[in-house]
Amino acid sequence: MRDLSQVLSQISKLPPNEKAALLKDLEALEDVQNKKKAKEDFISFVNLMWPSFISGRHHQKMASAFERVASGELKRLIINMPPRHTKSEFASYLLPAWFLGKYPERKSFKPPTLLSWQLDLVGRCGTSYNLRTSRTCSAV
Repeated sequence: MRDLSQVLSQISKLPPNEKAALLKDLEALEDVQNKKKAKEDFISFVNLMWPSFISGRHHQKMASAFERVASGELKRLIINMPPRHTKSEFASYLLPAWFLGKYPERKSFKPPTLLSWQLDLVGRCGTSYNLRTSRTCSAV
């Protein structure tokens, strides 16, 4: 493989229309790679669907646990964290969409049972599950 500086010098010699075509191809390749990674890795899926998401250590732990649930390795999961730590967003919106994209042969996914100290949050999660899942699954 050539040295990166050699490749960059060759690219700089290309005519503008060929540079634009190359950039478009590289962006398409990056998009395909991101979608492939998002199909296999829950936190990558989250980052793809939610570009402004800032991941913390607790998100990595939740993502790992959700992947274990999806694979069947873990049968039950309880997440105890303070409010506003992305539990509902992950479990009620993003996890079902990721699961259906990763395992399309499994015709259905029962959304996690959501118990909340705030009753209207439960209602909002249940209502928007159908809307968001149909939009998000088509992205992967």
